[in-house]
Amino acid sequence: MNTDTSIFVGSLDDIAWVRIEGVATKDTASGIQGYFSETFSRGLRNFTIDLKDCRLIDSTFIGILTGLAGSIASEGNSGEVKVIHPNERNEKSICKLGLDNLITIDRDGSSACEMESLISQSLHPLYGGEMSKVEKASLILDAHEKICEANEENRSVFKDVLKFLKQDLLKWSKDGDKSAGNPGPDKGFND
Repeated sequence: MNTDTSIFVGSLDDIAWVRIEGVATKDTASGIQGYFSETFSRGLRNFTIDLKDCRLIDSTFIGILTGLAGSIASEGNSGEVKVIHPNERNEKSICKLGLDNLITIDRDGSSACEMESLISQSLHPLYGGEMSKVEKASLILDAHEKICEANEENRSVFKDVLKFLKQDLLKWSKDGDKSAGNPGPDKGFND
């Protein structure tokens, strides 16, 4: 996990909560993805992601949120993925990809104000484990594919990233490379 990033998680009633301090990128993705998977399997369908103290999000993180929102929608359940307190850059990153129809954005956090004060005392740190190159490339590839599935216009934006990740994934799978590593660049939308 990125040393200048802290992630805190918790749940209250039917809401899973994630607060990110620092950055939400491919380097912090495994812990966040694991938490989402675990809480989703427990039946939670409302996810609030507090970005008040998050300087930067990348396309891998946005892809993880998109995949989660898609899973909720595919079940036909009521639920949502809501981002609160995004800075202008982070909000723009989501909107630029045309994903603000899947991910609810609450700039000032007014929709979660009461819940925010209740849950803040029960949050605990989330620690992510090391991933092999294959696992990390697979997670990053899946996140970018979710972005493209949700908005086909993104396919042309990420075609080189997808190609690069698929090539690396194939190479590392053939080589049997299970060492922890940092696969290729994440061409995020934070610029």
